[in-house]
Amino acid sequence: MNDVVRGNASYFQMNTLTNEISNIVVTSFLIDSFELYFDAPIPPPREDTPVKYGSLQNMDDKNIFNILGDDNVKWVGIREFAKFEDSRTVISHARKLRNFRGDVHALLIINLDPTHLTEWLTSFVNTSELVLLNEHDQVLANTSSSLLGNFYSVPFEVTDDTVPTFERVDNDLVVGSRLSFNDWKTLSVTPYSYLTSTSREIAINMIFVSIIMVLVALLFGLLFISKLTYPLKQLIDLMEEYKLNRTIQKIPNDYDNEFGKIFDVYRNLTARNEYLLKKVITHYRRQKVSELKALQANINPHFLYNTLDQLNWRAIENDDDEMSHMIELLGEMLRIGLSKGESVIPIEKEVEYVKKYLELQSIRLEDKLSYTIHVDDDIKNSFIPKLTLQPFVENSIVHGFSDSRHGRIEIAVNKTNSNDIVITLIDNGIGAENFQKESKTSTGGYGIKNVKERLKNYFENDVSICIENHSDSGVMVEIIIPNIKNIDKMSVIN
Repeated sequence: MNDVVRGNASYFQMNTLTNEISNIVVTSFLIDSFELYFDAPIPPPREDTPVKYGSLQNMDDKNIFNILGDDNVKWVGIREFAKFEDSRTVISHARKLRNFRGDVHALLIINLDPTHLTEWLTSFVNTSELVLLNEHDQVLANTSSSLLGNFYSVPFEVTDDTVPTFERVDNDLVVGSRLSFNDWKTLSVTPYSYLTSTSREIAINMIFVSIIMVLVALLFGLLFISKLTYPLKQLIDLMEEYKLNRTIQKIPNDYDNEFGKIFDVYRNLTARNEYLLKKVITHYRRQKVSELKALQANINPHFLYNTLDQLNWRAIENDDDEMSHMIELLGEMLRIGLSKGESVIPIEKEVEYVKKYLELQSIRLEDKLSYTIHVDDDIKNSFIPKLTLQPFVENSIVHGFSDSRHGRIEIAVNKTNSNDIVITLIDNGIGAENFQKESKTSTGGYGIKNVKERLKNYFENDVSICIENHSDSGVMVEIIIPNIKNIDKMSVIN
């Protein structure tokens, strides 16, 4: 072969090499043909031999060198082998032949017949699909021959050449194994139905026997089940009747077993439900009474608002700016107090109402009243029943500053660490001896007692009101309510 590649071989030597290679192909089960490419003079082609000679520089499939890269020997995968008019799919193994200087001066390609590999795979099993893949997951052979040359999606990584890897994919069991002499791998795809056919037959027989046993057990258990379900049917009928009519029911009390306990629980449940319903109705009526009082406080509000507007213009015409300002303050208080009929408003609006009231009182007292108000920014949009603070401020002005002293009121609305809202009102008045005594002066029926009732209606037991003498002088009022951003949570009746 070296003489042929170097161009030193005679015709007889070329013919001998061709015959020897042909004998190898004939006697081999897997080898399909040989290809030899070199730069020396090419022997004349022979159609009767499985040997193809060609020029190394002008060979058709130069991509083989890209596949080989720096390797001397490598499997190049599926390719088309063409000789004369004959063309067929082969699996090629290429080898570079180098001279004494290390330069590539020839390329030898051995082609395998995929159909022989398929026959070889078919000889192993007849129930599984066997697939032979190269290192790029290209199908070199498979038992059905339908995937030849395609790329196969391997569902898992096959890395060990000693221990097979397996995984269930859809309805098949896929077993993969890597060949120890190269990077090829084999896959065995076996239907799960075949693997479990025997177990399925056993399972079917067991199911058939079980069905017969269940039917027999049902026949013997019908009487017991009918007696067992009768009390349950009684309970369901009672529940349906109560849901529709809420009538006084005759609940059985002659069961001394678990059903008796169930009926006792149901009896207690209906009694508890009636108690809670009465409590809700009472709460609803109390809220309606509070809303009625609020409605009474706003008798004919639009008439009052229009009247105040007319008085304001009359004061402006008479150049009485102070009176005009007082009427404007009163009108703004009326607007906030109306709040479009809402019974709860944001804290920011409630504080604005108190500011207008304090400013109006400051004018009335000829600047003998000063005040400070602080509200945390993150609770300005929290909700509070309207007209909660004004009765306490009014109580401080009317009773605390009755001796004509210069009054000072400090109001702070802050958020506690427990996310509640604490409202603190401190004055420097004369103090008080009885903090439970309701202010006799009221605004539209709103006094301190009314505020307590309304807060309890909205927040139930989550509200705290404390009124006591301040350590310096005057009275300190502290109100703690929940921090509620959603108006729907203000009352269980809303």
